[in-house]
Order: sequence, then structure tokens, then C-alpha cells
Amino acid sequence: GNKGRQKRQRRRLEEENEDFYDDEE
Repeated sequence: GNKGRQKRQRRRLEEENEDFYDDEE
């Protein structure tokens, strides 16, 4: 979700799969 995006963009995957980094810390 937006969490992964706000915390930090580790990869451009977040653009396609936002939910992938939903719990990204």
C-alpha cells in the first residue's frame, strides 16, 4: 500500500505492486 511508498522506495516494483511493500519497515 502507500506505506511502502512513504517509508522508502526500495524498488520500482512498488509502482506495479503497491501491496507488495505494504508492511515494509
